[in-house]
Amino acid sequence: MKFTRLIALSLFLLLTSVSHNLTAAPITWDESTNGDLDGSQDFYFDVGENIISGNLSFFNTPTSTPESDSDKFNFTLFTDLYLKSITLEFLEVNTSNIRYANKDYLLGDEFANINLGVEEVDILNYIGPISLYDDTSIFPLGPGYYIFGDFGGGTGYDGRVDSFYNYDYRLTFDVSPVPEPSTFLLLGGGLIGLAFAVRRRKTE
Repeated sequence: MKFTRLIALSLFLLLTSVSHNLTAAPITWDESTNGDLDGSQDFYFDVGENIISGNLSFFNTPTSTPESDSDKFNFTLFTDLYLKSITLEFLEVNTSNIRYANKDYLLGDEFANINLGVEEVDILNYIGPISLYDDTSIFPLGPGYYIFGDFGGGTGYDGRVDSFYNYDYRLTFDVSPVPEPSTFLLLGGGLIGLAFAVRRRKTE
């Protein structure tokens, strides 16, 4: 009887140590239904895949001022979370006289700016998805308030002729919980309890 109770208590401690984050709810934002990503959005990312979907466009003629739509937004990681990675997918691409899509972005918090550079994606031969910002010196990214933008742009075009691009994209922010001291204590307690119960069972 005592053995059964000890096993039950140990299992309870183990389950408690790993289940306290299972109720987290990541966010999903679709620009076509939730509104333009104009920088006024403040997202609070949670554990799991937080997905931001939108559209980027650009139009230029030799006799007019270029028109473009780039996206930007802000997000917060609370003290018990960290960002593992960001993945970019181009879902649909329409372009004329533009070959490359810029991945312009800037992540920063209140203490520092993290410039992750400007890269280009060959949108005519894109196979995707792309794991952005996989620099191990930056990721995992810790708690803080961050700015993402201006995301968008295009290069490889001749300004003497009409050129445009229009593409739909999806960004996936993969967030995980930071293990807490109490989690380690509960996990350790559960493992010790199981080991003690098995040893005691063998000696009886």
